[in-house]
Amino acid sequence: MKLVSGLSYFILFTLFFTSRVHSQVTPDADSLEIIQKRVLRYLEENQQDQTISGYEYAGEWPSFISLRTAFLMLASPPDTYDSNCFSTSAIHNSLAAVYLLDPESGERIPAMVEKSFHRIMSYHCEGSFNFWPHLPPKGRHSIFKPNKNGALVRRPIQFPLMNSYIRKAANICNDNDDTAQSLMSLWYLLQVRAASGNPDTLFDLPRIDGMFDRYRDSSRLTAHYYNIVARDQRNSGAFLTWRSEEKMFPSWNIPRLVVNNAFFLFPVSSVFPISFKPYMPFGANDIDAVLNANVMTVLSTYGQSGSSIGFPGAAEFITSKLRRKKWSRAGVYYPNRYHIHYAVMRAYEKNHAYLDESADLIKAHLKESQEPDGSYKSRKIVNKGDILQSTAYALSAMLRFGNPDQTGFRKEVDRALNYILGQAYSQGTGICWEGGIFFSGGTVIRNTFYWKSDSYTTALLLEAITMYRKYMLENETLSGRTSNTEKQ
Repeated sequence: MKLVSGLSYFILFTLFFTSRVHSQVTPDADSLEIIQKRVLRYLEENQQDQTISGYEYAGEWPSFISLRTAFLMLASPPDTYDSNCFSTSAIHNSLAAVYLLDPESGERIPAMVEKSFHRIMSYHCEGSFNFWPHLPPKGRHSIFKPNKNGALVRRPIQFPLMNSYIRKAANICNDNDDTAQSLMSLWYLLQVRAASGNPDTLFDLPRIDGMFDRYRDSSRLTAHYYNIVARDQRNSGAFLTWRSEEKMFPSWNIPRLVVNNAFFLFPVSSVFPISFKPYMPFGANDIDAVLNANVMTVLSTYGQSGSSIGFPGAAEFITSKLRRKKWSRAGVYYPNRYHIHYAVMRAYEKNHAYLDESADLIKAHLKESQEPDGSYKSRKIVNKGDILQSTAYALSAMLRFGNPDQTGFRKEVDRALNYILGQAYSQGTGICWEGGIFFSGGTVIRNTFYWKSDSYTTALLLEAITMYRKYMLENETLSGRTSNTEKQ
């Protein structure tokens, strides 16, 4: 029997990871376990072991800034390595979720999340989290006077900032998205430590009641042009992106907005950044449906959904986007069409309250939009359809409805999983997938300036594969497949 199993594994490896031939048969639980372990090996090998300041940092995974086309005032280098809180915390959270689903297969994970957590906490500042590290400025922030001695700013570690305006604009303020993801990292680390038998390292989670309610779309005079153009409801009660105060105007309308933004190079405009002061892009806060789903997830996880006055508004804002079929434009910073499906179903999985209609709309869209080969596609302008990433988000969303045999997603899940396994490839001693668009610079550079990470996409798919395998083990009738070991 070992010979038969070994032969089947060799065929599986050859089929999926050498020739990349698309398979029409989803592997059994034992075969998926082998895939899990080789994916984990890749993620372990690609986690940075050392810090080289200004180049890479221990605990993170490679992430790259990529430009689709040249853009005004931005450099156009090849894909550039970037250190940021969002990529690291997202991979950390997927790995931790895998461990909680399958501790035996993920025995290497506790050490990996410990390393990444220390990196995530380096982005903590004033009670919340920032996207970029705190570093000395790279180049002058003013053409008239030198930089302040000892001043630190938020900025990319390697991407070239061409002039003083861009250097000031890169110094962004803290935001609710990084804060939500990082708070989830705290929760996941605590669960991993408890599950791995380390009671002496447990800690109390911070209180987050009211943390996100301070920055909501309520009683505002200002509005962001993206939300105006999208015809989003004013004063929706939803959560805002940036954790900073807006530049308020006595009134805000389209003519005023056009004039304000036209003078972006002059201090009279709210768009103009100030040297060494945290910057809110465009001076007006925005509302992103994906971000709102991420905040809903952490509030539900921490048991704070009932006490948050922004929770109902966030849910209604998301649902209003989906009712209008704004799949591709639901997220200001997320151009992939299926990211909203993934983000909402993560929140729905934690707490069904307020999101039942959104889940129904997502379910219908996932069923009607799958391609014949099992893949899903974004708009052509988004990374040429961003097919692998779209399929990864769609698969993860479908699995979060529950066991595919019980939710009516069995056919769609099997097709998507087969497509994804056919896109995997070997690197070193591990298995990985090519990274698609994780998030972008938002607004005017939403489809031009974005982040990719093979490690992020691979961790996302590892979590989906682990979820699927757990369903297989819990329900032997799933697709009628049982491994040779189980039959014995």
